[in-house]
Amino acid sequence: MSDTDFETLEWIEPARAFAPFRVQDGSLLLHGGQRSRSRLYALPVETLGFWPGDDLDVFVRKARAALGEGHQLAGLFSYELGQVLEPRAGTPPRWQPLIQLGVYPAWAVFDPEKQALTLHGQDDARQRLKAGLHIGRPPAKPASGHLAPRWDKERYLSTCRIMIGLIRAGDIYQANLSQGFAGRLDGDPWAVFLRLLERSDAPHAAWFRPADSHVVMTNSPERFLRLEAGRVESRPIKGTRPRKSDPAADRAEAEALAASAKDRAENLMIVDLVRHDLSRVCRPGSVKVPQLNAVESYANVHHLVSTVTGQLADQRDALDLIMAAFPPGSITGAPKIRAMELIREAEGEARGPYCGALGWIGDGGQSMDLNVMIRTLDLIRTDTDWQVKARSGGAITIDSDPAEEYDETLHKLSALKAALEG
Repeated sequence: MSDTDFETLEWIEPARAFAPFRVQDGSLLLHGGQRSRSRLYALPVETLGFWPGDDLDVFVRKARAALGEGHQLAGLFSYELGQVLEPRAGTPPRWQPLIQLGVYPAWAVFDPEKQALTLHGQDDARQRLKAGLHIGRPPAKPASGHLAPRWDKERYLSTCRIMIGLIRAGDIYQANLSQGFAGRLDGDPWAVFLRLLERSDAPHAAWFRPADSHVVMTNSPERFLRLEAGRVESRPIKGTRPRKSDPAADRAEAEALAASAKDRAENLMIVDLVRHDLSRVCRPGSVKVPQLNAVESYANVHHLVSTVTGQLADQRDALDLIMAAFPPGSITGAPKIRAMELIREAEGEARGPYCGALGWIGDGGQSMDLNVMIRTLDLIRTDTDWQVKARSGGAITIDSDPAEEYDETLHKLSALKAALEG
């Protein structure tokens, strides 16, 4: 079987097509917004989980075997997987899976520009997937929730000052400090995701239901790793300004971001880190930076975005690439391992899905697209409602102002918070 095994269907909006599958374990919608492709995964034939204490080599062999059978893998790599790859960064908690991947014999691809919907994979699996696309489901039930910081403002400011002190002492150059938020949701999480899609279009949004009682959703703007025809691409984001309702004020924010020496330096440090990570598995001399510090605007914020590319070395695949580059450099800091150590000490708790990566792997391990799991809600069902967790952070550098960094964490979370509240 190859990716040429496909059929074309009448166009359906990705969220509408996915709605019948959303309650099923292993259902995953990678929503590319109005300009990028979306992908739908459901009805996995197997689930591959990796837990603290498991043998990573055994897990990778199972993953490669599934890819070798023509299946695609799709799912979540939690942030604490980095503590397995880099043991000096800490010990992951034993209560959470570090990797959750479904094995999918069929999947759907949505191209909004061409209004094209195609089903790929094994014929019998395609037919099962096609049958599910048109099953009627009632609309999402009303949902309303809340989200509040778990730290008071002074604790964040104090922790930020400590990080700046470590930078001034030469321990690190940059660290991505985040604070946690917690709340509850009454109603259907799908309603929250639909509000996110409507109000905050993002190219790497996703809904993932690894289990009946667990939903992860994101409206991430950031690509971690893409692999296609041997070409590797990463698009780290560093540098943020809030959007303004007044066009002149909004334009001024974007121009200030483009001119900011602090934000440009912040971005450049991470670009250098990503270049180093990619060079571990790319052909010598192939790693380039075709775009540096470009301003991109999203629903609630402006970002500085760079693009780093390379050519994957012979005898390497997507799993090699993940193990070389995970976790994403944009949400750790520089130097990477020392920043991860200090993040763990400062934050004092696991990040889980936040700052991990979610996406798909296919073509026998020669194709892949993963996001960076910023702007993420982690929901656990209780007997009466949903427990909601989130985190929001930003890069701390020697020039950081703790109060401004605190405000930035709130700006970044604003779309999630508004979607949760209704």
